[in-house]
Amino acid sequence: MSGFYCGLMKINEETDRGVWRDFWSGFCNAFSKATMLWMMEIMLVALLTVNLLIGLNMGTDLGTVLMVMNGMLLLAVLAVAQYAYPMAGYFDFSIAKLLHDAGATALACLPHSLGLLALAAICGIAAYFIPYAFIFVAPVYGYQVARVNVWIFHRYCQSCEEKQENNREGGVPECRN
Repeated sequence: MSGFYCGLMKINEETDRGVWRDFWSGFCNAFSKATMLWMMEIMLVALLTVNLLIGLNMGTDLGTVLMVMNGMLLLAVLAVAQYAYPMAGYFDFSIAKLLHDAGATALACLPHSLGLLALAAICGIAAYFIPYAFIFVAPVYGYQVARVNVWIFHRYCQSCEEKQENNREGGVPECRN
């Protein structure tokens, strides 16, 4: 994913290096960070999903509170993950800084984050209930996510000088409608 986003952002910057070279350099540069993010995301999603199911099976008020809290945490993890992979491919942050800035970006761009999560839910439901719908909904979801992320990060970092400055300082893309 990070290589994909790195290639997309370099295409958006209109560099003439080539799609494959941009993708491969982004993949090689962000492989260890993206793998660490992926492992952490899988662990957290599995843990929160199990807790969500435990709360569902409790059937009491405590179970309802547990379900709501775990559901909100699960949505927060997924929202942060939407921005962590593009940041891993484009910026040279540590994992802690990457997660911090991805979380701040998810909050700063809350309407976009919630819209992408809703689109993911709709695509998942359609793929679950309609046979072969995944063939059509996965590219639509992928296109929308890539479009929103490139729009956000393009506004954040207009030139290579700003990218170098943001790599040193970190920061959060601004989302204005």
